[in-house]
Amino acid sequence: MRIASIGLLAAAIAAPAQPRAAARFTARGDEIVALVRDNFFDAARAQAWAAKHRGYAAEVRDASAFAARTNEILAELATSHTAYYPRGGGEHPMLSAIFQDGLKTTPTYASLGIDLARTANGVFVRRVFPGGAGEAAGLRRGDRIVALDGKPPPDATQPLVTRAGQPVRLTVQRKPTEPPIELRAVPVLVNPRQEWLAMQRTGSRTVGLNGARVAYHPMFSCAGAEAEAALRDALAGELAAADALVLDFRDGWGGCRPELVDVFSPLAPTVTSIGRGDKRATTWKAWRRPVVLLVNGGSRSGKEVVAYALKQRHAARVVGERTAGAVMTGRVFPLSDGSLLYLAVADLLVDGARLEGVGVFPDVEVRDYLEYAGGYDMQLEQAFGLAAEEARKDAQFRYRK
Repeated sequence: MRIASIGLLAAAIAAPAQPRAAARFTARGDEIVALVRDNFFDAARAQAWAAKHRGYAAEVRDASAFAARTNEILAELATSHTAYYPRGGGEHPMLSAIFQDGLKTTPTYASLGIDLARTANGVFVRRVFPGGAGEAAGLRRGDRIVALDGKPPPDATQPLVTRAGQPVRLTVQRKPTEPPIELRAVPVLVNPRQEWLAMQRTGSRTVGLNGARVAYHPMFSCAGAEAEAALRDALAGELAAADALVLDFRDGWGGCRPELVDVFSPLAPTVTSIGRGDKRATTWKAWRRPVVLLVNGGSRSGKEVVAYALKQRHAARVVGERTAGAVMTGRVFPLSDGSLLYLAVADLLVDGARLEGVGVFPDVEVRDYLEYAGGYDMQLEQAFGLAAEEARKDAQFRYRK
């Protein structure tokens, strides 16, 4: 009897836990519904959506179910820049980094220095950041991640790795007909925005092709003044002698200011400072040689604004695949538990055109072949070839003048 009594007492103590969890998710759901109702750019749709989904989280019992249900109903708004990012989720530190100035935070995460694509055939390495842990481990673009420490890679909502400084065993398949190999990488604790900026600077380079010097500059994200400054510094510095430029806007995050177009404007002045002894320094000179802009379905938001403007003004040849068509003004709302609600708070027109749901179509369409690519990047190779051709045409034009 005594044992039974203890068991009943323990059950009585434990019983309130589930109702408390349900109440917590209900309150968080109500918080999200109120924010959408009061801030989503389309007031009529916001009111109807809020009325339909009031109390939607009442039956939710765990965090993963809450995140899935929340994003399911937010998707009904059929608008970009509208999603729920749970604390501890894989993309939470990324979005926090984009808005870190406004949020007054400096997020970090355990990084392997790679960008992934999830397809019907598995999880593939889409980009290896120069100088990152993935490059040091020998990962290549197109590698399929079969397992991490013997377990399948987590789904897209979870971080790929959770601990920095401790080696991770990667089981990687290079070809579908060959057995997997094993690599070892050591994740690094880093602020995402600083990682993207380091990749931008380290990945910037000039290559010789068909008698032309072609500059390459990747911009995984345009967030923050540092990213635009890094582009300007590269064009005025190590890339200055190049005959053409390939600017890579593929994948990553947006954040570009419309003013980025001015970097390529023929109206922009050349600014030179003159000090003592007639010492001169050109602090800024606009790029006036050919530009090839590389885009795909992962190019979104501010990147699309810049891509559209450059294309319309014939300031760049756009190569790759149609952009995401995700062009709204988004705002991040921190929730009471540290999660984030990303919400479209205004529609956006670019030169009077609505790009939301439409995107920017390339001048030269080049499909990507990522799976088991063995490090090869067809879109980039095509962009380099077109840039070299444009450089040759530009040189002939200048010669005739």
